Amino acid sequence: MPNVCSGYDLPGNAAIGNQWLIFTGDASFVFLPATGELSRAPASWNIPGAEIITDNCGNYCAYNKTGHLYYIQAKTGEVMSFRLMPEEKVQLIDKERYHVVRDSRGILWISTYGNGFYTYDLHTGHLSHFKADDTRSSVLLSDELLYMMEDRSGSIWIGADHTGVSHLKMVDKISDLFYPEPQGEDKSLYKNNVRTLASLSDGDIYMATRNGKVYLYDSTFSQKKYEKE
Repeated sequence: MPNVCSGYDLPGNAAIGNQWLIFTGDASFVFLPATGELSRAPASWNIPGAEIITDNCGNYCAYNKTGHLYYIQAKTGEVMSFRLMPEEKVQLIDKERYHVVRDSRGILWISTYGNGFYTYDLHTGHLSHFKADDTRSSVLLSDELLYMMEDRSGSIWIGADHTGVSHLKMVDKISDLFYPEPQGEDKSLYKNNVRTLASLSDGDIYMATRNGKVYLYDSTFSQKKYEKE
């Protein structure tokens, strides 16, 4: 390989199927162990100076002091590119630091050192950005993040520089609205004003409203079993 004189010129490598992807300071190469063949990497893998980290699923993340993170699938070699750090912020820090976790919902969580964190939904392709000064992620006290992990309950833990750990509890559905009577203009009888709820041992639920009615539903409120004034 040309222009490789020391370990500093070989910042990272990755195993993609039966291919060995080798990154150098100037270019990337593919080595086939079965045949001993060495060739230039295709354009999607040509990331000069790429350093490599892996996520919790064994996929590779390459970065090269540009603010871009390249997510490379270990099985297929497919590459997704994310611009995570603006150039001016990359110049301010001593080196880029990223941590990537693929959670049980199919979402990539990507922490940065200096620019908060990102989530990328692998199902929809939607990328979201969260920072310490963003009201959507007020649990963050710092944008200098160092580590991420998902626990067995699906919550995300984020370690930050000088500000401890943030614990993000995931809520798939905030609430369901349920009305015992259809909503209309007549509100004088308080028919949807629920005074009391009681759950039976079999899961059925009794509901009493302010207008004197009692209802009995199954455990999911999907079927009404009883109604009495």
